[in-house]
Amino acid sequence: SKLRVHLNEVEIEGLKKDLSEVYAKFLNRGAAIKVNCEELTPTNFDSEWSYPPNIYPTQFSGQIEIEDRKVQVGILSGLIDHPGDPDKSYGIFVYCNNRLIARGLTDFSVGFVPGMVGNPHYNISLVRTIVTIKGQSQDMPWDSSKSGIDSKHIVFQSIQQSIIDATKRYSQVSRS
Repeated sequence: SKLRVHLNEVEIEGLKKDLSEVYAKFLNRGAAIKVNCEELTPTNFDSEWSYPPNIYPTQFSGQIEIEDRKVQVGILSGLIDHPGDPDKSYGIFVYCNNRLIARGLTDFSVGFVPGMVGNPHYNISLVRTIVTIKGQSQDMPWDSSKSGIDSKHIVFQSIQQSIIDATKRYSQVSRS
């Protein structure tokens, strides 16, 4: 019944933006999504890196074994080429099976508290960490609507400290 509600231009533009971000990895591989006959282009968050000398983005990858299954995990962290505070493009971005689940997380679950990464603030708005998780659906740390992270999920808990450590390094650089 919600599909029968008329959408205005602002809502349609918001939908296009969301779809371009959430399904960017699929669009990069050749999938097509059209809204009102307009084909969407992907919005990628892993290509805007900037860095002072010798402080390049850092990438980690590994596997988590759960019973008889393996979950692939990657963490890419660094500084972006523009302050991300106004457009909320800094923080932690989590992809589960190539789908953007969380965009610009800056809460306690990923260390944005004093003594860890620090409070979300403009002086660390150059920090971005991209987490990619691939595996079976049951092993994804997404919530029931696939629009947020379940911080109590075993996979998320096993990589949580690594996310915080990688992000903390670049938050210190961003402050300086």
